[in-house]
Amino acid sequence: MNKSDTNANQENIFRCEPELVDWFDKNLANDFIINKEITGKHILTNKGTKIDYILYPKMHLIDQGFVKAHFGIEVKHFDIAKNDCDKIVDAFWQTFTYMESSFDLPTGPTRLKFGLIFSDLSFNDSRRTFLNTDLNRGFLLGLTHLANNANVGILEIYGKRSEFRGWRIDFAGESYFSCYLEDGKKKLTKAHYGDNIINKIRVGNCY
Repeated sequence: MNKSDTNANQENIFRCEPELVDWFDKNLANDFIINKEITGKHILTNKGTKIDYILYPKMHLIDQGFVKAHFGIEVKHFDIAKNDCDKIVDAFWQTFTYMESSFDLPTGPTRLKFGLIFSDLSFNDSRRTFLNTDLNRGFLLGLTHLANNANVGILEIYGKRSEFRGWRIDFAGESYFSCYLEDGKKKLTKAHYGDNIINKIRVGNCY
């Protein structure tokens, strides 16, 4: 790898959570109404909660079938080089609890339609680095399938930190909705079975 390639790779690495938050604010506001650091309560325990983001789709997404509902985003920075598995599990569990919470938006108490994690693993280069072992592949596969039962997924990004080309909402390998640039134009795609992905309710013997 030459020096220019090394510099390019370093430019696409996030070093902390605030860098991820700053990137998110700059790149997702065109498609979503963004509410930041929203407080609420966990319904079962009555304990206070606070989520990084609650988003609502803008009209151009709704016109293409995106559900007219609020959903949550939790931002986490993972040290990919150190196989930050414990922190990854904690992030998914934290997002699980938000699905059991009610949040205080200006429009009133709000339950989330689904929850997503936005992290280093949202980006293909970091995800590919993490998944370079059978152990890590099995770990993330199992975790995302478990999370899917609670309507928790991953916000995946097309492109790189330095070259944003779109996003995809993924639940254990199944895409609900995607937005990406094709020939310089924004293309919006909802999976034909997308409503089934986000409307599932699995409690007890869920099958």
